[in-house]
Amino acid sequence: MEPTEAGRLEPRKQDNTQTHISTNTGTGEPTEVGIGEPDAEAGRQERTRRLSVDLPESWHRRFKTACSKTDRKMLAEVTAFIKSRTVELENE
Repeated sequence: MEPTEAGRLEPRKQDNTQTHISTNTGTGEPTEVGIGEPDAEAGRQERTRRLSVDLPESWHRRFKTACSKTDRKMLAEVTAFIKSRTVELENE
């Protein structure tokens, strides 16, 4: 609510200049960790998907601390693991 010149509270007007539809996909923008790599056939960036993982608090804290101590990003480490493990699984 915003006060008007007359002192009344009225609902804030929505800014319709940008329309955003929330989905479970990313923007496809490239990142430092290899997500959103170019799709050579289509000539554009590949869309991304969100992955949520529930971890015990102690594991999350240890992982975050270890990444911080070694000046690494958690996302980069998880992505590197997924990429290498995927190759291993594909070769089984």
